[in-house]
Amino acid sequence: MARARADSQGAGMTFDVKFLCRGLFAVFGILLLASLLAQTQLVDENHRYIIRLANLFYFGGENNFPTAFSSFLLLFSAGLFLLFGRLEYREQGYWNLLGFIFACLAMDEAFEFHESLTSPMQKLLGPGDLGIFHYAWVIPGALAVLLLASVLFRFWWRQERLRWSLLLAAVVFLSGALGVEALGGRYMEQHGAMDHSYRLMTQVEESLEMLGVLLLIRTLLSHLAKYHGTLTLQLICSGKSEGAELFR
Repeated sequence: MARARADSQGAGMTFDVKFLCRGLFAVFGILLLASLLAQTQLVDENHRYIIRLANLFYFGGENNFPTAFSSFLLLFSAGLFLLFGRLEYREQGYWNLLGFIFACLAMDEAFEFHESLTSPMQKLLGPGDLGIFHYAWVIPGALAVLLLASVLFRFWWRQERLRWSLLLAAVVFLSGALGVEALGGRYMEQHGAMDHSYRLMTQVEESLEMLGVLLLIRTLLSHLAKYHGTLTLQLICSGKSEGAELFR
């Protein structure tokens, strides 16, 4: 919940972290239900206008509401990481690195750059059934995750208050982004992309990705509210400054 205030020193607004997180989870739940309903319309042979409407809410679609929400969550996470970098100077480089990575993930979610890796990797793997590597981008994706984990391991271990919550968020996200994606590629290779079960696997994949980012956001916001108290944003205009309280 947001509460506005004004005084002689400027204007401010305080956000209730729990209310904000519940709101984000509620939006996720509504979009998930809409996507499940949309899937039933996509499997059946419906009018093209109904199919277009269903694609606006289907988790496996492109340039639709779930994609926009997922991109927003990743970009919001990037902003939180950069904020942590400002607050925790000794680890600033690591927090900024995570902010940059999540900003790139937000762009990739919107424009699906990673899909361009599939064709070159499939050519490298050769002809024939590729199984879990049908979506061959998961190979460089998994290698990138391993490299990032090796770089960030000590930093992660030093985060005593955040350690296990961050790990849970990462496991949930990666189980969808890489795990279910790989299994879905194997299934699609055998049964095709129009199958009801394949569409359901796509729903699970995207849901796990969004859920992982939501868990991350809740962890970071709760930590900010508990250990950093009220944060103030200073707005400078014509030599004057006004403050806005971000979190309490």
